[in-house]
Amino acid sequence: MAPDACDADIRILGTREAMAAGSVATARQLTEALAFTRPDPAYIDLEMVRPPLQPALRRMLAQRHGVFPDRYLLTLHQAIVAGAGCVIINGQAGPTLLRESALELLAREGSPPGFEKTADASLRRTLPLTRHFPEPCLLLKRGWSSNPAHWLVEQAAALALLARHHASPAKDIIVSRVTSPTLLDTMYDVLATILPGARLHHLPDDEAWSFDTLDYLEPTHIPPMAKSDPALQALRHAMLSVGAQPRLTERRLFIFQQPGARVMANEARLAQAAQSRGFVGIETARYTATELAALFANAEAIVGAKSPSMAFSIFAPPGCKLMLLSPGNFIDPFFWDTASRLGQAYAETFARAEGNASATRYIMPETKLAAMLDHVLGV
Repeated sequence: MAPDACDADIRILGTREAMAAGSVATARQLTEALAFTRPDPAYIDLEMVRPPLQPALRRMLAQRHGVFPDRYLLTLHQAIVAGAGCVIINGQAGPTLLRESALELLAREGSPPGFEKTADASLRRTLPLTRHFPEPCLLLKRGWSSNPAHWLVEQAAALALLARHHASPAKDIIVSRVTSPTLLDTMYDVLATILPGARLHHLPDDEAWSFDTLDYLEPTHIPPMAKSDPALQALRHAMLSVGAQPRLTERRLFIFQQPGARVMANEARLAQAAQSRGFVGIETARYTATELAALFANAEAIVGAKSPSMAFSIFAPPGCKLMLLSPGNFIDPFFWDTASRLGQAYAETFARAEGNASATRYIMPETKLAAMLDHVLGV
């Protein structure tokens, strides 16, 4: 393919359809379908959730049973990764976008950024090809991968699962281009722990790269919230087996937010209130990923704003109590799913918040924190 060519007439196919059409070189099954159950939250207070959002949240919380499907490692030849991780393959069926690689983007926008719809309802890639890899590569990028919580729980977990199965020989790893120094440090720390000697390549969202051979694990997760149990367990094993010792021995953790678009304005005051219940404040940016894994592995209770810093709760033990302080316009039950998979008790309370959930400032009433702590921990 010429370096400046853009694919046209791209069909969208599910992975199984693409496999049947002969567009996938090889497909190795790593895990079988696994049924799961999410228990009811140990505590949830919806009083200050914005009224228009309450029905949607109740519907999500009613999704207590599901099945995470078989997972396959696909080896693709002459593949392209465009933008936010959209995978295009060229096989017997012609240019094909693997639906699973763009699931969130297709659901939200109809066509992913960097693509446009054509008259016959197929797609045309508009992003230029800027780089080619002759060496085998592994893709660990998709929509939302620049979010530290999604990268850790989904992409790092996928890497750990592949390493446990010795499934991919690739030492060149394709990830998001990120601006957060903390996420970059996490990426390199995780990579050094799980796959020493591997190299990270950061694909910008406004470019497309081509590959002679690309390994791709699918599905990564099932939107909006289903994660893979075996992958989470593989990540826990990989990060905790290095034997890092926590710098603190306290077992009740108040997790401070890192700077971001969502701000719990009275966080310092809430941390003081939690301190009277035996909680110690933790600024995650002061620790490496392996240190945080060891710190959370010793926790009996964790409380803090619903933020990417809470993603390290996946290393907390079964029975740990995970309690979130959330703005009432941000209802994503991401952490309910991870806590359920790992046998942790989940609790959440909301504060009044208006406007865009991606950028909001809110004040959590101290009475809301106290009520949740009293209920979950006991007076």
